[in-house]
Amino acid sequence: MYPEFSRYTGMRIELEGYATNYTDMWVTEDNFTDFGDTIVLPRQFLPEYKNPCWYVYKEDQSPMLRCLPYFYVLGMEKSGTTDLYATLIKHPHIVKPGIKDPLWITSCHFLRNKSLARGCEGESWRFDWYLDIFQVAADSIQTMAYGGEVNPYITGDFSQESFFRWQMASDYIKSHQDTLQYKSVPEFLFMLNKKVKLIVTLRNPTDRLYSDFGMVMKERATPDLFHRSVIEAIKLWNNCVSKHSELICAAMDTNLHQNFWRTVRLHMGAYHIYFKEWLKVFPRDQILVIKFEDYARNRSGIMAKITDFLELEPYQDEKSINSMRVYNSGKKMSIWNKTRSLLTTFYNPHNEELAELLEDTHFLYTSN
Repeated sequence: MYPEFSRYTGMRIELEGYATNYTDMWVTEDNFTDFGDTIVLPRQFLPEYKNPCWYVYKEDQSPMLRCLPYFYVLGMEKSGTTDLYATLIKHPHIVKPGIKDPLWITSCHFLRNKSLARGCEGESWRFDWYLDIFQVAADSIQTMAYGGEVNPYITGDFSQESFFRWQMASDYIKSHQDTLQYKSVPEFLFMLNKKVKLIVTLRNPTDRLYSDFGMVMKERATPDLFHRSVIEAIKLWNNCVSKHSELICAAMDTNLHQNFWRTVRLHMGAYHIYFKEWLKVFPRDQILVIKFEDYARNRSGIMAKITDFLELEPYQDEKSINSMRVYNSGKKMSIWNKTRSLLTTFYNPHNEELAELLEDTHFLYTSN
């Protein structure tokens, strides 16, 4: 039995002002599902909250509202997620999470205490640690005034690496796959909330790669070094796919990716490989794909699509949205034509598969 149940099983809920079907219920194990691995969730979220929330009742304590993210912002690094975060939290009904990108799912829960699990010491892999990250947001959602029957405030998780580190798993999870109800990040998120909304930001893979190279290499980044690194990375990729599937070569939990880190992360631009794994779990209408180039040109137009997807009221001041500071824009980078030609040739087949998968020729990236 999950240890928390011993503290509130059978306790009577006595709250005023909440939906009647929750006012007089008894909290028992029948109202929750124990997924194992410290994860216990209500069978139904509170209907008076738009955000997925529920109450935890403990002896001699006031009931505490617990909440999961209503949406996740995913995608590849250097694809505008920081800028999108800054814009989204300006919406009056989006509550800022305690941490922008906690990376809890991939680093703490899936990797446990391995070397890549940054800041995930001790028991931080436990599910209550994840809920604690959103406790400030939950408290804010609970106390904000609103008109109508449903509290409209929502919060989100902006850990973009969940998109491309979907397969990372600790030895514990790998050794307990027969008992756990998830084996990957998409399955984990679906288990938490089958109706969760996913926003994925993608960028021209060549431009993303060079920007990412500049982030990793910093002052050592030069067009010459980038060109030589691209040649080496293409050789590594071709060698890998001659022996393994593209999925294995793109997976982040293999030793193969360590070689890519020493050059450039070429494989991360093969977006369709990752997307296919998410579409195995989530229906297409729960995923909104944003093209970074469109967002950079027409921020207010893209934000209108996002607010519609999240079922939010539109931003009232589009002019201020378009004039917001661009985060992490960095210096303008110049790629040699011969390097861009190499990468265009490499990425074209991958872009074609992505465009077919998304049924959108804009993702062919024939022009920005």
